[in-house]
Amino acid sequence: MSDSKNLTFNESISLHDKFKNVNMKSSGLWAKTEVLCSNADIIYDCSGKSSFAPGAPFTKSTNMVPIGGVEFVMELLFGVQCSQFQIPTLYSESGIGLKDSLPVSDNNLRYRVPDTENGVAQYKYQLYRPGHLINSFGVGITGTAENDVTVHPVDYREKSISMTRVTADGLTLNGDMIPFRYTDEQLNSTERQKYFGKYYDSETGATAYFLKRFEADPVIKHIWKTSTDIEDETLVSAGDVWDNTTGLNMVESFTEIILKVSAKDVKDWFIHLEQADRARINTLALFSGRFVIDDNVAGDYGDYQDVRLFSKMNITTEYLSLNKDLNIIYRVYGA
Repeated sequence: MSDSKNLTFNESISLHDKFKNVNMKSSGLWAKTEVLCSNADIIYDCSGKSSFAPGAPFTKSTNMVPIGGVEFVMELLFGVQCSQFQIPTLYSESGIGLKDSLPVSDNNLRYRVPDTENGVAQYKYQLYRPGHLINSFGVGITGTAENDVTVHPVDYREKSISMTRVTADGLTLNGDMIPFRYTDEQLNSTERQKYFGKYYDSETGATAYFLKRFEADPVIKHIWKTSTDIEDETLVSAGDVWDNTTGLNMVESFTEIILKVSAKDVKDWFIHLEQADRARINTLALFSGRFVIDDNVAGDYGDYQDVRLFSKMNITTEYLSLNKDLNIIYRVYGA
């Protein structure tokens, strides 16, 4: 009789999100997220949390990582592909960006595993090509966006900004992804490095740009949390972490991302709709994908491929009719 036992370990990562003016909780990937929006300038802080100019008003919200983003992380961590269903891309759903790639078959992207078959070494292929990262964001309108107070919660099963779903009370909720730029003119050299997710509108001859890059590379920070009310943090040194001889406060670990919806963004689309005075957004989403450019094609400036929704949030409506930038500090906490 065997004394062995079968043990099953269930590890859960929970996220308790609070949407402003919405009394709800939802599950997700991270323990905490924090998204701050303001028209004020951002003060970058290399030794702690970046902030807005002193006294500037801002809103604070949190995001949701839906099923597609969770699957993306799990596939990266464990090197196995979910076989239940395919997470759709912006191209497969809306024709945005480059055509989806074929499965990886390049021997340069394979790696050795311990298994052998008839004495022959076995390999696996990477699921994602180099450069496939969370690297852009998009905006849109969920609901009518005419109500400054109501914020619709993001459902875990959502796969895009554009959507139609029935809510718990039986109402139909629509979402539309809004392009940052919509023009029949060529972008200048600086803009071509910021705006992607191209879609050519054959009816008008204009090109819509649905994705925008982050303002800078994300920054990972580990800081001492000195107070729950006063953000006067300092970076944790290697000695503080490994020697465990100094400091009694909690350590916070987070990645900080800076996004900007500029004064010119989105307006082209509302002008096209003859709604210039109603330019607005209330939805923000991060996307994963890979930048691809064909150097053999003259005038090709490249675009993103295999773009999928990673995280999404709905916020109180931000009106963009004024000539002001909307600056966003997006923090993802690991601890």
